[in-house]
Amino acid sequence: MKRTADKLKALTAEKEYLANKKKVLKMFPGSRVMKVGEHFEIVNANGYAVRSNPELNLPKAKSVRQAWMIAAYGLWFDNMIQKSNAAFSEEKIWRQMVKKEERESKPIKEDDYII
Repeated sequence: MKRTADKLKALTAEKEYLANKKKVLKMFPGSRVMKVGEHFEIVNANGYAVRSNPELNLPKAKSVRQAWMIAAYGLWFDNMIQKSNAAFSEEKIWRQMVKKEERESKPIKEDDYII
């Protein structure tokens, strides 16, 4: 008989696997696992690999579960980069600088001079 802790661990791993699979399928409907040599890859409906950012240097998946996890992590990372780029876009920074300049460069009034 399995211990309760082992059952709980297996259930948690299954939930995590299904959540990762759902994230990838939401972004790439019709994705599936494909074995390439000795490792697994997630391919989209057209047969092209769903690859994460090469800067991440993620290892090749040795199992199906790991393939879905790596694909989900890559999608999460790409989403975070897009959010960061949108938050710190050049246009947004220029608008903030213009507002700051407008606040700091108020016209001088006669009351501002203290003698």
